[in-house]
Amino acid sequence: MIGVAVDRSRRPHFHGLNLLPEIFATPVGATPAPPLGWASHLSLAAILVPPLIITVVFGYGGDSQPLVNEVAHGLVEGFCALMSLVVFYVLLQEFISTGTCRLRMMAFAFLVLGLLDGSHALCPPHSEIFVWLRSAASFASAGMLALAFGIDGHCQKVGAGETAKAYVHAAMVGCGTLVFVLVSLAMRDHLPSMLEGRRFSGIAMFEKGTAGLFYLIAGIAFLRYFRRSRENILFVLAVAMFLLAESQWLAFFSNPWDFTWWIWHWIRTAVFVGILFGIAHEFVQSAKDLQASHSSLVESEKLASLGEMAASVAHEIRNPLGTLTGSVGLLKDQRLDDGERHEVIGIIEKEINRLNHIVSDTLDFARSRTDRLHVLNLETVVRDAVKLQAPQHPGVTPEVHSHAELPLIRGDEMQLQRIVWNLFDNAAAAMAGQGCFSVSVRREDERLELEFRDTGPGMAPEILAQALKPFFTTKEGGIGLGLPIVQRMVLEQGGHMAISSEPGAGTRVRISFPAIAH
Repeated sequence: MIGVAVDRSRRPHFHGLNLLPEIFATPVGATPAPPLGWASHLSLAAILVPPLIITVVFGYGGDSQPLVNEVAHGLVEGFCALMSLVVFYVLLQEFISTGTCRLRMMAFAFLVLGLLDGSHALCPPHSEIFVWLRSAASFASAGMLALAFGIDGHCQKVGAGETAKAYVHAAMVGCGTLVFVLVSLAMRDHLPSMLEGRRFSGIAMFEKGTAGLFYLIAGIAFLRYFRRSRENILFVLAVAMFLLAESQWLAFFSNPWDFTWWIWHWIRTAVFVGILFGIAHEFVQSAKDLQASHSSLVESEKLASLGEMAASVAHEIRNPLGTLTGSVGLLKDQRLDDGERHEVIGIIEKEINRLNHIVSDTLDFARSRTDRLHVLNLETVVRDAVKLQAPQHPGVTPEVHSHAELPLIRGDEMQLQRIVWNLFDNAAAAMAGQGCFSVSVRREDERLELEFRDTGPGMAPEILAQALKPFFTTKEGGIGLGLPIVQRMVLEQGGHMAISSEPGAGTRVRISFPAIAH
C-alpha cells in the first residue's frame, strides 16, 4: 500500500479525503461516489451524527448542558481512538510485509494516539489530567509521525515477514503508553498546570502548537511521497496531517467546551473518517488486484501444465511412432519371409497398443467423471479386479484379505477396477515381475479402507515426494500418469489416498472411501 512504486500516469481515484483534486479534474455531475456501500454510510452516520445533533440542539459551550457535552465528547474521542487503532493495525501489517522502518514508526504513532485518546475520553472533563492526556496524545503521535520520515536511512532495515518481532515491539510500545497513563493518574496532583481557569495554560498551548508543527512536517512528507508514487492513500494521509495540524492550532483560539473547541474536535473526527474511507478503498482495490493476479496465475499454471502435458505426451508418442515408421518400411521389403513379416506385424500391434495406452491415460487424467456412482460391494470389485489382472503378471502372487460384515460404498465400478489394475501394474513393475501383491479390505470407523502392499525395493524419500506428480516416472516406457490417475479417481469418489514407502521395505498405498449403511 505505502512505499510501492506504481504507474505515474494513473490518475488518483476518489477515496477518503481525495475528493478535492477529483472535483477540479472531473466534470460537474460526474464526481465519483465514495467506495463504501450504503450500509457503511449508515453505520458511520449512526456514530457521528448523534453527537453533532446533541451539541447543536442543546448548545455548544459553557456549562449549560454539561452531561450532554460529556457524552458527545466521549463518543467523538472514542471513535477517534478506535480509528487510530485500526490505522495502527493496517500500518503494522504493511511493515510486516515490507520491512520498511518508517511504517513501523507510523504504526506506533497511531497506537500511542489511540491509547492516549481513549484514556483521555474516560477522564473527568474540566480536569488537569483530561487536558494532559489529550496534549500528550497529540504531541507524542505528531512527533513520531514527523520522525518516521527521517529514520529510514539511519536504521537497519528488518527482514520482511518478521511477524513475532513486530508484535513484540508493538506490545512494548502499547504497554509503555499504558504505564505512562497510570503514572499520570497516580501523579495527577504533581503534573504541570494545563488549565488556567477556563483557558488552556501556556504549557498546553506550547504542546499543541508543537504538535501542529510536527503534523505539518508529516503532511509535507506524505505529499512528497504522493507526488513521487501517485499512491492515493498517501494523499489521504497528507490531507489528514494538514487537518490535524489545523485542529491543534485552533486551540489557540478556543476554550474548553466552546464553539471553536468543538470545531477542532469535528475536524479530527473528519480526518479519521477520511482515513477510514481511504483504507477501505485500498483494501477493495487490493482485493481486486489480488483476484486479477490470482486469475492470471491460475491461467499461467493451466498453460504451463498444458505445455508440460503436451511435451511429455509428444515425447512418449515419438518413440512408438519411430518404431512404427521403421516397421512399415520393413514390410515394404519383398525379401522378408512369412515368419519375419509376422514378427514385424507383432511389433506394430505392440506399438499401436502402447500408443492407445498413452492416449487413454492422458484422457483419463484430463477428464472428470462423477456421474456414474452406484452403491456397490468394494470387496467384490477388488477380488474381481485382481482376478482379471493376475494373468498379466504370472510371477506375482496376489492376495486379498477382508474382514467380515463390511459396509457398502458409493462408487464407480469401472474406476475402482482401474485403481486396482494400475496399482497392480505399478507393484509388478517395482518387483520386476516377481513378488507378492496383497490387498486388504477393512472398516475404519465410518470409512472403508483399502491397503495395497508389495514386496518391492521401496522408494527413496525424494522419489516418494514426487510419486503423485503428473509426468514423473522412474519406469522405463511410462509417462508418469498411473498414480496421478489413481489419485484423481479416488478423489472423484470422495476418497483419500496416502502412500508410504521405505527403501528395502516395499511400498504401501492406503485408500479410504466413506461407507454407507447396508
